[in-house]
Amino acid sequence: MREPETEELLGRANRALPFSDEAEKGLLSCLLQNPTELVYQAQMQLPVEAMHHPGNAAFYSVLLEMTAKGIPLDIVTVTNQMRDKNTLHLAGGEAGVSAVFTFVVLPSHFAHYCGIVRDKWVQRQIIAAAAESIEDAQQYGQSDADAGVDSLAARCEGRFWRVLEQAQKKKGGAESRTITSGEMTAEWTENFERIVANRGKTIGIQTGWHDVDRTFHGLAPDADGDFLLIGGFPGSGKTGCFVTLLESIAIDQGWPTLAYPLEMGRVGVCHRLYLGRAGVNVSVSRSGFISKDDFGPIVRASKEISPANVHWGHQSSLSAADLRAEVTMMHRQHGIKCVMIDHFGQLRPSSRLGKNDKIAGQIEIMETIHDLRRNLGILFILFVQLDKAAREKQAKNRPPGNGDVRGASEMIEYPTHIGFIHRPDEVVKWNQLDEKKQETWMGMTHGFRIDCPEVWCDGRGLPDAISVAKIDYEEHARFVITKNRWGPTTDEICLRYRKELQRFQSRATKIYSNNPKYRQVKLPGF
Repeated sequence: MREPETEELLGRANRALPFSDEAEKGLLSCLLQNPTELVYQAQMQLPVEAMHHPGNAAFYSVLLEMTAKGIPLDIVTVTNQMRDKNTLHLAGGEAGVSAVFTFVVLPSHFAHYCGIVRDKWVQRQIIAAAAESIEDAQQYGQSDADAGVDSLAARCEGRFWRVLEQAQKKKGGAESRTITSGEMTAEWTENFERIVANRGKTIGIQTGWHDVDRTFHGLAPDADGDFLLIGGFPGSGKTGCFVTLLESIAIDQGWPTLAYPLEMGRVGVCHRLYLGRAGVNVSVSRSGFISKDDFGPIVRASKEISPANVHWGHQSSLSAADLRAEVTMMHRQHGIKCVMIDHFGQLRPSSRLGKNDKIAGQIEIMETIHDLRRNLGILFILFVQLDKAAREKQAKNRPPGNGDVRGASEMIEYPTHIGFIHRPDEVVKWNQLDEKKQETWMGMTHGFRIDCPEVWCDGRGLPDAISVAKIDYEEHARFVITKNRWGPTTDEICLRYRKELQRFQSRATKIYSNNPKYRQVKLPGF
């Protein structure tokens, strides 16, 4: 049999939407006859919009509200409630309400009616998603904001994925159903036994910074996922932080990662990724002056990075709807476990309200990320610029905090972890420190340099006029943890920033050790 052409299918599409008025009325009749047991079951499986007929939807909405308030359901109270809400006319007036009450069916048929209503509702959602996708495809190219056909395809895919996801949840799937205490005990026991079996190790994704990993105890170790927000003053090295974490998570640990370098672009980020991993000064990405000795390390780095499970976004900006669609698709197809976005300022709301109201737009984006990390159990790492007013704080060499994030009240609610990169050298240069502070710094760092020389400047090849203490100060960075779902916050974690390699390195050489010299480096006052 010949398959119909696209034009034929579109010509047949002008049909009435699927629905069953009889099943909707049968469902309502069951609820009226046995509200104590059935109303809550219906509420778990069917939203109000599952009712196609406006009168049935209005009737169903009133039943849910009255049951929640403990108001008895009879023809008088229901009619009165619908009249007060100005929805009585939708049901056909008093006669329409009376018709539902006299539409007597067997309450034991509730599940059957509920199934019919649900199936018709899902059918209508599929048709709506198809219609929107057809309209979207036909209108493509008429706006300068169109990002590309791949983004168009992602939006279309996202619509159908959301229909499936919502249908499964309302059906009572594993993602949405409640579980018994016994089931929860088994689930918790399994997770806790895994933690105990790996004591002394972090479970889940690691940053590669031992002091941070010990404080966080690993990221996204379970089905809940995690959301790490990272901020910093201008010039603090957020792009270097992005590259460092991407290298550690995706290449060294092998976690499937989706990377969105929205601000710089993937080529610029890869200059830092490949050259930095090779130990070659990243400035050659512009000058091109590399030595013969650099070719081997660059080839080696390329071979190590090439098989990594990293998927690169190409966009310069991304809407909340596209983010939801792409992350969901990539998680299903490639098992994405981590999503990295640099930075929040390049994300856009999708709803009309979000586009017209800045705060509503921020909330929409953050709720999108929150929903994705919870529903998919993945790690989101989002970089954010700090408020301009915070630069006064920067000038005083004080580390940033939650209140310095732009739109802080909306931004800090959703992340499970919040950290800030702070580099004192960006504010107060070494030659601006008085002699006493320079001596204090040299005294504090001398012992660390002897115990763990591999994470400090070794001094060989330095001009006589430049001391190792100066280099160590210029490489000094702090990671300030201001929110931690799993433990304490701290402003004492020290990192090493290798500017020529665009990398942040751990100052601690071991994540757990009984030897004090391998423990966290603390440099108070700097």
